[in-house]
Amino acid sequence: MKQRLKSLLICCIAIIIPFLWMETGHTAIVILEDSSEYTIIAGDAPQIYGTEGTNLVTLESGAVATFLNFPGNNILTIKSDSSLFTVSRSGAYVTFTGTDSTVLKIPATLDSQTIIFDNETFSLNINSNRVMLGNQEINLTPVEISASGGIKSLSVGAEHTAFVKADGSLWAFGKNSTGQIGVGNIVDQSSPINIGSNYKVVSAGTNHTLAIDDSGSLWAWGSFQFGQLGNGMDILDIRRYDPSYITSPTPIDAGSKYIAISAGEYYSLGIKDDNSLWAWGCGMSSKLGNDSVENHKLPVKIGDNFKAVAAGEYHTLAIKTDGSLWAWGRNLYGEVGHGGSFGYYFGQDTPVQISAPGDRFKAIAAGGYNSLAIKEDGSLWTWGQTEDGQLGLGEDADNPGYPASSNQNSPVKIPISGNFVSIDIGSWHSVALQDNGDIWSWGHNSRGELGVEASAGENALGYPILTDRFSPTLMGHDYIAIGAGTFNTVAIKKDVSVDSCGKISLEGEEAVYKYFLTYGIFK
Repeated sequence: MKQRLKSLLICCIAIIIPFLWMETGHTAIVILEDSSEYTIIAGDAPQIYGTEGTNLVTLESGAVATFLNFPGNNILTIKSDSSLFTVSRSGAYVTFTGTDSTVLKIPATLDSQTIIFDNETFSLNINSNRVMLGNQEINLTPVEISASGGIKSLSVGAEHTAFVKADGSLWAFGKNSTGQIGVGNIVDQSSPINIGSNYKVVSAGTNHTLAIDDSGSLWAWGSFQFGQLGNGMDILDIRRYDPSYITSPTPIDAGSKYIAISAGEYYSLGIKDDNSLWAWGCGMSSKLGNDSVENHKLPVKIGDNFKAVAAGEYHTLAIKTDGSLWAWGRNLYGEVGHGGSFGYYFGQDTPVQISAPGDRFKAIAAGGYNSLAIKEDGSLWTWGQTEDGQLGLGEDADNPGYPASSNQNSPVKIPISGNFVSIDIGSWHSVALQDNGDIWSWGHNSRGELGVEASAGENALGYPILTDRFSPTLMGHDYIAIGAGTFNTVAIKKDVSVDSCGKISLEGEEAVYKYFLTYGIFK
């Protein structure tokens, strides 16, 4: 009976709280270590009510709140001396502000605390180098991931990473809710797990993965909701193939041989051995490039004479065999780069050449709202949205904290010297690798995805403040490969002292690597 009354009481309080919230702006339920419940109404004169909801309760000085519930993005916590603190969340940051506007700094000895944001429970665990918010691990410093043996292909998706070792074995780790890891289940993998053998290229998308084996055959797994696997199934087939994902590598386009692939936001691209370009999956914003916004659950031909392709969220880049650069898809912020900006649902519907005739490019990367490219002379070029500094064109001297440039609807050279050999883009951050092994990063950094030293000062958790970077910042030395996900960056570090780790060929030079380093958020 007591348990039923308690449950009923909690439900009643949950119903009452929204009204209290509208009236006062600060309301919370707090459950103390002795399981007693209190309702807090915090205004100019904070009031604490017991479970009866009528009598003001004075908490004993030793009372400590262990479970907190607060509507919206704020909660209230009560300290052992009965003082109140408002806890606010903005992205990856948690700030504790006292009623006297002082900031509560969590001691380094704190191991964990349970908090609730937007009715979602998180375990806040703190140690020397990371913060855990529920299943979100935010690495503030590089973390080594074991991956012995040479690497010949690396790709970072939205929340999972895949790579092919020098021996042809395929590995993956990260989010696996739609089978995108490819191990026959939907269990997340926190460390690399072997998928198969005899592969040479892999590409990780938002929730699916593509790979090419040694024979040139194409394989796919993960979600097929929009036809992105190219296996003839899409959302209309979910009832027949429930659930709507494939958890193990499945052969695609039997009989064809592929030389390049790119998995994007619910769509896929592939180049066959005759240099013809093919696309399938979600057609929104014309990102397939076939003069349509329709989804396609089987590969459709886009054009000929292509040698490289990069799938973004809603726009696509490609390089032809003559080195010319082409683009199509959504162009809200100039990310297609042809001199204009238009279209959300209907974008640039067929490939259009970017930059001046005669310009030759060797590498491309398409992100959420911006693009990157490397010319054959090693110079780095960018265009699209600049809101979070992802173009890397510098900070406004008159408005610190804001980018100097506006959105760019055609390629602009990033003012940094050196010969660049590899690039990648997350949703709002960019990374670039030079031939001397230096990695540069810029753009959005709320989850530590740039992997650079933080700005001066500390947040309420006692950790360095992570700010966006509007110019390329040196992330580290002695790297040979990079990949950018939604909120993380993965890199392969070179260590010439470890000969047993194997060798790969990169831009004509052999290098020995030791391990992966991952920065930012990993779910």
